[in-house]
Amino acid sequence: MERKRITCPESAHLEEVECERTACGLVVIGCSRFSPRSAVACTRECTRRLDRKERIADASDHVLVAYAHGAALRGDATTLAELLRRDGFAVEIADLDTWAGPPPQDYDAVVLGTPQRLARHARSGVRYAREHRDALAAMPAYWVGFGQRAAVAPEAMRAATGWRPARSFAVVLGGASDVRPVALAIADAIPPHEPPERTA
Repeated sequence: MERKRITCPESAHLEEVECERTACGLVVIGCSRFSPRSAVACTRECTRRLDRKERIADASDHVLVAYAHGAALRGDATTLAELLRRDGFAVEIADLDTWAGPPPQDYDAVVLGTPQRLARHARSGVRYAREHRDALAAMPAYWVGFGQRAAVAPEAMRAATGWRPARSFAVVLGGASDVRPVALAIADAIPPHEPPERTA
């Protein structure tokens, strides 16, 4: 039996799980979320996430979290980065208002966060997406729109930049929602590295 700590995909809390290895992968036999620990009554989505981490050949997929309108989004971007780190990714953060931002080609995936007000986006975010549109289109790249309404639409970003993200997410500012479900969805969407082919 092995013990592992993982952020629960359902509760978003750090839990300790007890696992056994089988021919089909890890099986959770106990979890600190339940009492008694063996009374596991959930989808056990955490085992799929643990298996995914073990399949990644390079244990540190490199993810860039770039965000525009720094002061307003810094906290959310930092939280998003921390949650991705807990999922096994090596994450760097770039405030696009203070510098141009690193090239996407240096990373395995990119998350671009911009505030949306009246269907307009922060200039620094638009500039970054426009400048690196082709590179972003050729890789797992995701857009997170932050706004005051639940319907933060990606169409305005597409129209301003010509970039079509792999997936788009909306986060309502002001406590109506948070970035935890977005971080989980992005972590699941980033494809794992395939192990390099071995030559004899």
